[in-house]
Amino acid sequence: MSDNLPADIRIKSNSSRNEILTRESFYSLFANSPIPQNEQLANLGLFLNRQALSRIIFMHDLYQKVIPIHGIVIEFGVRWGQNLALFSSFRGMYEPYNYNRKIVGFDTFSGFPVVTEKDGNDSIASVGAYNVVPNYETYLDSVLNYHETESPLSHLKKHELVKGDATLTLEKYLQDHPETIIALAYFDFDVYEPTKKCLELIKNHLTKGSVIGFDELNWPSFPGETLALQEVLDWINTQSVARLLIPALHISLLNDVLKALGINMLENLTFSRSLAKKIRADSLRMVHKVSASHIGTCLSMADLLAVLYGNILKIDPNQARWPNRDRFILSKGHGVAILYATLAERGFFPVDWLDTYYQDGSKLAGHATSHGVPGIEVSTGSLGHGLPIGCGMAMAGKREDMLYRVFVMMSDGELDEGSNWEAILFAPQHQLDNLVVIVDYNKIQSFGAVSEVMELAPLVDKWRAFRWAVREIDGHDYAQIESALSSVPFESGKPSVIIAHTIKGKGVSFMENQLEWHYRSPNAEQLAQALVELEMAE
Repeated sequence: MSDNLPADIRIKSNSSRNEILTRESFYSLFANSPIPQNEQLANLGLFLNRQALSRIIFMHDLYQKVIPIHGIVIEFGVRWGQNLALFSSFRGMYEPYNYNRKIVGFDTFSGFPVVTEKDGNDSIASVGAYNVVPNYETYLDSVLNYHETESPLSHLKKHELVKGDATLTLEKYLQDHPETIIALAYFDFDVYEPTKKCLELIKNHLTKGSVIGFDELNWPSFPGETLALQEVLDWINTQSVARLLIPALHISLLNDVLKALGINMLENLTFSRSLAKKIRADSLRMVHKVSASHIGTCLSMADLLAVLYGNILKIDPNQARWPNRDRFILSKGHGVAILYATLAERGFFPVDWLDTYYQDGSKLAGHATSHGVPGIEVSTGSLGHGLPIGCGMAMAGKREDMLYRVFVMMSDGELDEGSNWEAILFAPQHQLDNLVVIVDYNKIQSFGAVSEVMELAPLVDKWRAFRWAVREIDGHDYAQIESALSSVPFESGKPSVIIAHTIKGKGVSFMENQLEWHYRSPNAEQLAQALVELEMAE
């Protein structure tokens, strides 16, 4: 314990006496800095040791995970409020106009309200430990107000401090704010009872992609936090997959705990499977209604699109042009029916727009067009132009220090075109590791098998020779798709390509691997049979 702290403020210190004295000498350098007062904040990096800097980097990483997720940020156990100030700064950096991203802190501001036998026998685990100076919350509120004045929409208060025992105040807060969705919950209570109670209270307010972090997990001095999580794991074991929100739910060290319990997080892809069925059925109905083509190529990429739009892409249907969104380009634009269906099912535009597909006056043209269609990044025509455009987007993102990634879906047939191989040379030259290509390798193009028209094999070797990081997968295996897409970039400084082995017409038995379904449209009887096979018959 530092001799400079007030006697009634008790904290845990694992430092030796020499380490404490060395640190206090450094504190003295900070307190007696000759730097002019108006320049001290700008030079604060002088006094950030590796421990303080690592905490900032960790909090930054946590915040970045929830940028595409709706909801508030909560810290349980605020104390001096450093994390709340960091979260406020990150919001100002990455989401200056997101007035719904409220930052809420819960704390007694008078130390632990209760300690049980599950909190161990360490002397610091006692009622009142980790308190702060009286009325500190008023000072902290002023600091947070300052951070908000430096960001747009400063007239809107986007933080709240809730003082008191969180086992009581959180329940009231959620009753007063039933609309609450929690994007990030960071637990720094240290002790068992409030951690367990608040975990139970927030579980129905988490959403797909929510992040939960812990400060004292697996720490012997404060076992209560870990014990609380272990008990709430019983909830995880008994709830449905949809309620669990895994793999999107990220908990510090939770992956190892779940593996020990025999839970495979990659198997929890119910949402993507459901989405794939819907978009296959939507596409079949759309193509049938106007006697259009390309249903085979739509069905081959359905599973890839479902995982992309279900679990991977950082997107916001309510802000289709959000600057830091991931970009998706359908280079094989003739298969756009299934992309329209995906965007509609994900809320970019009304589902009833699909009824107008390929008709006079419709916004949904037969080939991919971005004009008036939220979620379509660029008009790509039939095929062959998406990768060069994607290279330009990725390079722009690099030069402007943007966080987005660019995903390009290509057909195997368009790899016959020379402009694509120019782009394939260009991307590694400029180290575009924010670029991901997915090749829908269904091995059938418009007038024959790929091997007959223009043999691509050995395709993986060719991409590697062009200095891309390559992964080869089954394009209908959800675990493989999720694993590959979650791992990009595969190598730092290199663009990534996923060679997805797929089946033309996948999901409808009489269409699978049949060349005729590149241009043929299903009649009413065939549509009905296809919907039955997809378990989507009305």
